[in-house]
Amino acid sequence: MKCIYVDVLIVLNIYVNFFLLRATSKLTHTPLKTSRCLISATVGSLFSLTIFLPDIYLLKMQLHNRIPLLIKAIAAVIITALAFGIKDKRHTLKLVAYFYIVNFIFGGVIMLLYNIFEPKFMAMGNSYFYIDFSLLSLVVFTAAAYFAVTALRFFMDKGCDMKHRYKVVIRKGDNVSLIDAIADSGNSLVDSFSG
Repeated sequence: MKCIYVDVLIVLNIYVNFFLLRATSKLTHTPLKTSRCLISATVGSLFSLTIFLPDIYLLKMQLHNRIPLLIKAIAAVIITALAFGIKDKRHTLKLVAYFYIVNFIFGGVIMLLYNIFEPKFMAMGNSYFYIDFSLLSLVVFTAAAYFAVTALRFFMDKGCDMKHRYKVVIRKGDNVSLIDAIADSGNSLVDSFSG
């Protein structure tokens, strides 16, 4: 493995985690305070230190050990809980799932680039990566990725009137549920096949 600097590794992961959390926030329309995002990204970056451990995924395959998967699951729950708080189990699981989806997309792109180009400035271990390149490049690539997620969310929301959001109360006996809703008079509904 190439020389890895702990300070660069942690700063890189804080930076990447920050934008992964922002992308999760944008995709789920969940508010995210910058201070909570920074704290969560910083705590999440500490999990990247497992890059220095022996390859526990090979050990997992040999011993049928589920510890690395459990560590990843716990890390994702901790990161999302610190960032967004815990309102209820369902909402938290939704945020964790979206955080995983954003991570899978980002990780897939990194793995693709790593496998195609085998760059000398990149190292991988225990599903964490280390990239040794300029801060300017990091900012440019992250901004491009963030713009792509923002564009995706824009096109997904294009037909929705997101400015008029409501809370709907549904009661059945003693049970009460409060859900988010978007006003739609029916005039904007179209058949998805014929348009």
